[in-house]
Amino acid sequence: MKKLYVTTLLIFVLGSELFAQVGGIKNGSDNNKPKNNSSTSGSKGDSGGCLSDACCSSGCSDWFIQSGILGLAKLQQHQLEKKKDIPEVVSFEFMPHFGYAEPSSSMLLPRIRGNWGVFSTDLRFSNMVEYDADGIDFYNTIDWQALVLNLVITKPVIARLGTGIMYEYYSKSTFIEHFLGVDVNWKDHLYLASGEFRIAKDYSTGATPRLEGNARLNYRILDNPHFKGYAMIGSIFQNYYSSVTVWTIQTGLTFHLK
Repeated sequence: MKKLYVTTLLIFVLGSELFAQVGGIKNGSDNNKPKNNSSTSGSKGDSGGCLSDACCSSGCSDWFIQSGILGLAKLQQHQLEKKKDIPEVVSFEFMPHFGYAEPSSSMLLPRIRGNWGVFSTDLRFSNMVEYDADGIDFYNTIDWQALVLNLVITKPVIARLGTGIMYEYYSKSTFIEHFLGVDVNWKDHLYLASGEFRIAKDYSTGATPRLEGNARLNYRILDNPHFKGYAMIGSIFQNYYSSVTVWTIQTGLTFHLK
């Protein structure tokens, strides 16, 4: 009887915490208030080498910028030359994904991504819906990786690094979000595994609005020279404001247009 009481109590406590996922995230957002101390640690002291004003005025910074642009242009040309053998180099992806998080939250994650050589841009809408005795509660974001660099493009592996924004509807706030992703395929794209990491930071308060790990396994169900369709299953780990953790089982479809 004592064991049954303890088990029931644990289920009640854990269930109460899980039911408060959306409410907990919103509380974290409410507590994330910018501090009104305008102390700027980036004071302009003397810094030798290419960080000094004299060096920058003499063209040091211009040299770095020009070298970076030229290097990126050469990499872009190199990646575009792979299109015949690797159609993903220039492609469009549409991902109608959705998920379920215990005990009563659903997730809609429609997403699109455009790829052009070394460059990609990736847009995702995240809609978390929680059902409880008081009704329905929502937590929505738009996640736009405005600039993604496809640093590695080979037949079996594509690795991406990007930066963009996470827009939180509840607080009407925008945060910088960084992204790292890897796609691995085998058996001539019959299977496609994807792993992603995202971190959104509020640099004015030091908070982490969201930390996310995303793993997916895709199985090809449609195939023609210009179009591929996959059935997907996977999981998502998310931590909001270092206080609310959400585990989601996801599924859906993934379409590649080349």
